[in-house]
Amino acid sequence: LDVAIVRLSLGVGPNFTYSFSENSPVQAGLNAKVGADLVFGPVSFGLSYIMALNIDNGLYVNTGAGLLGVQVLFWL
Repeated sequence: LDVAIVRLSLGVGPNFTYSFSENSPVQAGLNAKVGADLVFGPVSFGLSYIMALNIDNGLYVNTGAGLLGVQVLFWL
C-alpha cells in the first residue's frame, strides 16, 4: 500500500529451521511481517518486524518475541 512517500506492507510466509543440536532438528511454522518504508526517489529507508504466527487453536500472533529489521534500499 503506497500513500504519498510511505509504503506499508504486511505478509505471511513459511518458516523452516534446522538445528544440529536438538533431538527433533527440523521445525516448521509461519511468520508474519509488518513493514513501513519511506521512499525518496531511487532510495528507500524502512523498518520491518517479523513475528511468529500460530494457528493451532485460532489465530495468534506472538508480538513479544519478534525480530526488528532496518533497511536502506537503492533502486537502480
